[in-house]
Order: sequence, then C-alpha cells, then structure tokens
Amino acid sequence: MFRTFATVVLLCLSVLAAALRLTVRDALPWLAPIYYAFPSPVIAATVLLAAVLMHGRVRPTVVRALLVGGLSIAVAGLSAEVKGTPCESGPASAQSLRVLTWNLSHGYGGWDAVAERAAAVDADLLVLIEAGGDSERFGQLWRKHFPGHDISMPGGGITLVTRGRLAEVRFHELRGRSRAVTAQLVFNGRNVDIIAVDLDSNPFFARGPTIAGLTPLTHGRDGVPMLIAGDFNTPLDSTWFVELKSRFKHAFSRAGYGLAATWPVPAPILAIDHVWVSPEVEVRCERHVWTSRSDHSQLVTDLVVASKSSRDADIR
Repeated sequence: MFRTFATVVLLCLSVLAAALRLTVRDALPWLAPIYYAFPSPVIAATVLLAAVLMHGRVRPTVVRALLVGGLSIAVAGLSAEVKGTPCESGPASAQSLRVLTWNLSHGYGGWDAVAERAAAVDADLLVLIEAGGDSERFGQLWRKHFPGHDISMPGGGITLVTRGRLAEVRFHELRGRSRAVTAQLVFNGRNVDIIAVDLDSNPFFARGPTIAGLTPLTHGRDGVPMLIAGDFNTPLDSTWFVELKSRFKHAFSRAGYGLAATWPVPAPILAIDHVWVSPEVEVRCERHVWTSRSDHSQLVTDLVVASKSSRDADIR
C-alpha cells in the first residue's frame, strides 16, 4: 500500500514539475518551490524511482515505459546542461580580465584553505559571496593571501578582491535576505562597473520583485562596461531573467565549457550562480570548477573588455 501511494505521489510531482518547466516555470510563487526543487535530473531520478517501486506490481511494459522516459529525460537534461566546446584560448593583454565568482559557504571548508584555493585561480577580480564578515580578522585573511590587492568588505558577506583599484563601493539591501554591492573597477586603464549579488535562498521567497529590484543598479555609467556576478539562487531558465537576458550576455551560455550546474557540490544539479556582462565585454571562456572547499562550484570567467565600438554587439 505504501509503495503504491509513494509511486503515485512521485509520478504526480514529476508530471507537475515537467508541466511547470514547459509552461509558466517559476512565474507563480506558490508553485515555484516545485520548479526549483525539480530540475531535469531530479525529474528523471523521480521517474526512475517510480519505475523501481512499480516493478512486480504492474505490467512490465509500464515499468519499461517509465525507465525509458526517465532515461530520456536524463539524457535530454544532461545534453542541455553540458557545454562540449573547449574554452577558446588567447594571449593575455591589457584588455584581459579573469574573474572568479565563488560562494564560499561561510568558510565551512576552512578559511585559510578557502583563501588558498581562491588565490590559486590567479584571477584579476574576485567576487566572493558568503565570505565572512567585515571584521579585521577577515581583512587580515584576505591581505595575507592577496598581498598588493585592493580589498573591499562592504557588508552582507560580500567581498571584492582585485589587482586593480576599486572606487564608489556601495552596499545595497534588497528584499528579504538579499543584498548587492556596486563598485567601479579600474584595471589596466580600463573602467568596469561591478555588481556583486547574493539573493535569498529560501525557495518560497518570490524572486521576481527582488530581481526586478536589481534593474536600477544595472543602469551604470554611459559607455562603461558592466559585470554582474554572484549567487542568484535562481536557475538560468527562470522566467524572471527575461529582462537581464535582453540587456546582458550570460557568460556560460556564451562561452561555457563543462557542466552548467553550480550547486550542490559534489553533484551539482542547479545553475544558480551566474555571471552576466554588457555587450562591450567579450566572453572568452567560463568554466565551473569543482572544489571540496564549498558546496558551490567556482565560476572562472575569462573576459576581454572591448572598445566602445563593440557596444552594438549581439546579445544572447
């Protein structure tokens, strides 16, 4: 009796989750938690589990149909999540900018070990989320591992580290437990506006108004390239990213290599950490690097800050 009930529940959730992904996605706040909790790998696993529970209780053809359906969903989801084209390599130049975007999960991997792992990326700019507080303890930590860098800890666990120079660093409280930091970066004579983002992780929290609240921050200085990076706690196919997609390029979608999902390590199934750039910026490569020091993958993004003449480049 329990197996039958469990099977029915699993199949109903799978059908509902699939229907949401094909229609309204997370547009309805009261159904959004199901959308967030059931990405394609989870739908596939749920269907396969239902097939196992039904084995010996229904006709073999039904079980086989569920197995084929579950495997098909898994293959389709994996093909959509994995980028198979190797990152394009190119010589470093004054316009090159390597960015590390990483949620440090409040340092559960050990703060010194986390800092060493971040330093090993050799990034020009680090956008660190859940990176501890703004106390002298953390100031000493980052100065120890990033000597000669400009370091800013404006609050909310967001830390910016760069070989360049930061100016006009401002902390912004958003809805719920969401926050953002804006800053102006000068690196190798190039100016880039930065927005570091950490959105509320509560699956019952409505993302729409919060992401819309970022819009005023994304209207930076005229003609100055912009980088938006951080933990959005929202998958890329969310309906609430339509406005961002219309104005910015998603780095992994443009030039990613490997698995798009970034959480939870060691078996990420959700792409909730993102890097967006304005049309002036060329995305040379983005790869997501697994590390045991956090439950989020590292986003290592190689960019080229192009001239203003590239402002009319296409967006996708």
